[in-house]
Order: sequence, then C-alpha cells, then structure tokens
Amino acid sequence: MKQFLAAIQFLTLFPTKKEFDELVISRSYVWFPVVGLLLGGLLAGADWVFSYFHFPQMPSTLLLVFFLITLTGGFHLDGLADTADGFFSARSREQILEIMKDSRIGTMGALALVFVVLLKGVSLLGIQSEKRTLALVFLPVVGRATQLWFLSVGKYARPEGGLGKVFLSSRKPYDRIWAFLWLILPLVFFFKLEGIIISVFIIGAMLFFHQVCVRKIGGITGDTIGAFTEISEALFLFLFSVLLVGWY
Repeated sequence: MKQFLAAIQFLTLFPTKKEFDELVISRSYVWFPVVGLLLGGLLAGADWVFSYFHFPQMPSTLLLVFFLITLTGGFHLDGLADTADGFFSARSREQILEIMKDSRIGTMGALALVFVVLLKGVSLLGIQSEKRTLALVFLPVVGRATQLWFLSVGKYARPEGGLGKVFLSSRKPYDRIWAFLWLILPLVFFFKLEGIIISVFIIGAMLFFHQVCVRKIGGITGDTIGAFTEISEALFLFLFSVLLVGWY
C-alpha cells in the first residue's frame, strides 16, 4: 500500500500527505500502470458526465485532454519539451543533457507540445463508439506501462543522477515482463485484433525510442521517459481512431 501511495504521489497531483523512505519510492514504479488505471477511470467518468449533460463533442474532447494534463500536473509534457529541444539540437551528448536541464522551452519543444496535444484531441474526437470508454480507461495505462518498461531496462544517462535514477536502484528482472503484460493483455483482451495491432506498434515505437536515447545521450532520463509517455498515449489514440474507421 505504501508503494502504491508513493506512486500516486509521484505521478499525480493527488496529495497523499505521506513521507516515504527511498526503498518504498524505488519500488513504487511497479504500481505505475495501476495509477494509470485510476487516471483512466477518472477520464471515463468525466466523459460520462459530459455525455450526460450533452456537452458538444469538440469542447468536451479538449476538456478531457486538458483534464489528464491537469491530473498529472503537465509532468510528462515538460519531459517531452525538454527531450525535443535536446534531441533535435544536433549537439554533443553533454550539450544535449545540458539543454534538457534548461527550464526554458525552445522551438522544437513548443512544436512537440502542440503536435502531441493536438494529435490526442483530434484522435479522441474520432473515437465515437462503444469502445470510447475503454479507450479512455486504458489511455493512461499504456503511458505508465511504458514508464515501467523504461525504468526496468534502461541505463541512466546522467552520471550525477537525477529524478528517475532512484527507481533503478532496486529493479527486478521480472519488472519488464510486468510492463509487457500491462501493455499487451488488456489491449488484446478488450480490443482483440485492434489491440494486437496497437500493442505491436507501441512496443515497436518504444524499442526504437530507447535505441535513439542510447545513441543520443547514452541511456534514459526522467525527461525521456516522460516524453515517451506522451508519445505512446498520442500513438494509442491515433491508432485507435484509424482502426475504428476500418483501416485493416
């Protein structure tokens, strides 16, 4: 329970008013997908409220995207912007890491934020079916399952440490299997062929992004994990919207 509360405290704005020791925090990341399920339930509940009161589709969809950003404090969007600024700078490894530490946002970071938020909103707008609720429930689960995978396999890129390094100190070999189960089983169980296709694309993108991180900066950071959280969620919604109109 302490690990679960620590995961909630780390990933959301919900106040738990608890102090956790480093061991509890370091193992809390196995609960990240469960926190995603909690966030997904809140998203689906908000969507039901909007539907019950007959909110127009476009404003309610944008509010759902904003709601998820609010629940997480824009934590992962910050990582996306920092990663885009660093990776698209064509600089050395050390310079990229310095750019990513800079609190100021550059052109590539701003473009990445706009693109990902718009892609989420437009894709979600296209999901108007009986599966929309399930898509909202599992949207944050997908993002947090990728976080679990990166933390279970990645090498930390900053020698001096950072926000995400504490999670790497007590990881177990089976954590990566736990991550894959969260990425694959719910999607395949609830969405069948659509779920298989989405899982394959997201896992492929995750493996590719990990290699990019290794090549660019020698490993992962909290920013790169946050960046792929946003990328995976946008990819999930985009693929889901495409599949619903009969792509396969």
